[in-house]
Amino acid sequence: MYEDDEEEELEITNTPKEPSRRVGNVFRDMAKPPKKVKMPKFFRSFYFLIGTIFIVWMVFFDINDVYTQYQRREKLKQLQRDKVFYTKGIKNIKEERAKLSTDPKKLEKFAREKYFLKKKGEDVYVILEEKEKKELEEAKVLNPQINARPPALPKTKKDSSAKKDTTKVK
Repeated sequence: MYEDDEEEELEITNTPKEPSRRVGNVFRDMAKPPKKVKMPKFFRSFYFLIGTIFIVWMVFFDINDVYTQYQRREKLKQLQRDKVFYTKGIKNIKEERAKLSTDPKKLEKFAREKYFLKKKGEDVYVILEEKEKKELEEAKVLNPQINARPPALPKTKKDSSAKKDTTKVK
């Protein structure tokens, strides 16, 4: 048991040590030029360098760099979605307008529901279904002026001095 431990110690102590360097050797090594790393001739080519600079410029620094192209592509997609939405809305409005121009009963119903018009001595109550409520909310989001009521007039105090003449003439 003890013999094995001694062998391990001997192995550790008998490991080769680095040769000691003298101060003069260190300075002499510093004076040597560093080893040159050989680059392939292709990378040292004038065309390769100019091409690399051009690609880096176009990708990062140009007006039409990669980030700008990404933003423009996303905006184009959003505009295309908006276009589809508005063309559907225009189509629905044209169909509704065609129906209103041909049928007087539908025109009367439309005027009562959308503009709250009524005949004399008549009260109008509008009951909306869920689908119609959603359409109305979408319309309000797109155009906040729909069904907007005019702002209330400010309340003014009645001028009581106009009724009472408190001046005394002698």
